[in-house]
Amino acid sequence: MGITGLIPFLEKASRRANVDEFSGCTVAIDSYCWLHKGAFACADKIVRGEETDIHIKYCLKYVTMLLSKNIKPILVFDGRHLPAKAMTEAKRRESRDISKKRAAELLSLGQIDEARSFMRRGVDITHAMALSLIKECRRRNVDCVVAPYEADSQLAYLNVKNVAQLVITEDSDLILFGCTKVLFKMDLDGNGTLVDTARLPLVMRCPIERYSFDRFRQMCIMSGCDYLASLPGIGLAKARQFVVATQDSNFANALKKLPSFFNKSSLTVTDEYRAAFLQAEATFKHQYVYDPLERTMRRLTETDDEGEVF
Repeated sequence: MGITGLIPFLEKASRRANVDEFSGCTVAIDSYCWLHKGAFACADKIVRGEETDIHIKYCLKYVTMLLSKNIKPILVFDGRHLPAKAMTEAKRRESRDISKKRAAELLSLGQIDEARSFMRRGVDITHAMALSLIKECRRRNVDCVVAPYEADSQLAYLNVKNVAQLVITEDSDLILFGCTKVLFKMDLDGNGTLVDTARLPLVMRCPIERYSFDRFRQMCIMSGCDYLASLPGIGLAKARQFVVATQDSNFANALKKLPSFFNKSSLTVTDEYRAAFLQAEATFKHQYVYDPLERTMRRLTETDDEGEVF
């Protein structure tokens, strides 16, 4: 999930931290991450279609831990799939189906341990699982929000509007939506890696006056994200080099210069790629979110274009 190698790349903007630093605060949680991890423990039962609540209990352990540290959790859930992510979702679904079939083959051969790893890869987190967790949270007076589309943009909105002072996730894409503070890979003791986006200029290695969050996001999209595959040979380091050097305010236009910038005649930047790049950028910036204070839908950041950005 997210951008390959982004968390290590953000070393200068991150540190080890415990969530108890946010005692007295509200934190927003990417709930599907917890459900995925919990489902690993009971993957065999889920894949066989047997009743289990191990994954729900797993999530509630984290909720209980946060409450014990005087932290108010808001669990955020995915809503509808984005059209912009259709290709990614189709690949993931195909991969899960292949894993399920392989697990069934291995089980029939009595190779239980080998089958288990394929079962884990074949687990799909369903709306029914999410609903079970929501019901348990409501029993404990813990707030839940179902995003209109992806949880990512909803989490960012809650963070940017200071409804939640921290986001907890496993997905590095969260940074691209404009979250200010994100705790990654939090364990049951509350330890994790805290990324503070105020420190991102250190990652970009450019003078502060040359830095903008848009440049950071463009670098990440270029290196490959859920909405757009990277160009051959362009990872984070090369993308940073290009973004920092680019003077052109029209980034889609600047992309045409990529082959000459890296002196790679074999690199082709098609009009389709540049259009897809703009689409990916718009998807990060302008997704629909739910505003819990106004009780209405709005965009993460408003757009002049009233057309569909997904």
